Amino acid sequence: MRVFVLTGAIGSGKSTVAAILGEFGVPVVEADEIARELVVQGSPLLSRIVDRFGKGVLLGDGSLDRSALAQKVFSDPAAKAELEAILHPAIRLEIAARVSAAADAGFEAAVVDVPLYAQDPSAFPSDGVVVVEASVKIRLTRLVEGRGLKSEEALARMSSQPPPEAVRSLATWTVDNSGSLYELRGRVASLLAEMGLSRQ
Repeated sequence: MRVFVLTGAIGSGKSTVAAILGEFGVPVVEADEIARELVVQGSPLLSRIVDRFGKGVLLGDGSLDRSALAQKVFSDPAAKAELEAILHPAIRLEIAARVSAAADAGFEAAVVDVPLYAQDPSAFPSDGVVVVEASVKIRLTRLVEGRGLKSEEALARMSSQPPPEAVRSLATWTVDNSGSLYELRGRVASLLAEMGLSRQ
C-alpha cells in the first residue's frame, strides 16, 4: 500500500484536485474533513477547545463557530499552536485508520490531503508529495469570491501559512491549477500516470 500526500497553499484548489482523484478511483483521506468530524457538538475535542478558547467559539446550538475560532488563532501563532496540539494527534490517528481501511479494501494506494503538511512534514511519512499551485492573485480571488472572505482576512490567512516556495521544495510532483477545470482534470490524469497509478 503506497501513501501519497496532497498539499497546497490556501486557495490553490487542492480540494478540487482531491475530488478529481476520487472520481478517478483513488481513495482520498482528507485531514480537514476528519478535523470537522472530530469537533462535532458534544465531542471531547470540542470540550477541550472550549476550555482553552472560551464559549465564544460556540454557536447558539452548541456547535463550533469556526469563524470565531479562526479569528482567535490566525493572528496569534501561540494560540494557533495550542489549537493544533489539541487537534493534530487525534487527526493523525484517524488518518492512519482510514489508510489502513483502504489497504484492507484492496486499493493499491491512498492519497492523504494535508493542507498544512509543510508545517510538519515528518508527521506524515509518504511515498511522494503532490503540491497544488496557483498564483497569489488567483488564490486571493478564489478566497474572496469563492469563500466570501474579505480581502484583509484572506491575505491574513495566506500570510499565516508557510511561503509557497517552502511548500514547493517538498514536492515530488506539482500540479498547476491556474487554468480551467478541464485543464486541471487532464493534469491530474497525467499525474496519476507519473505516480504509477491506474484510473478506475
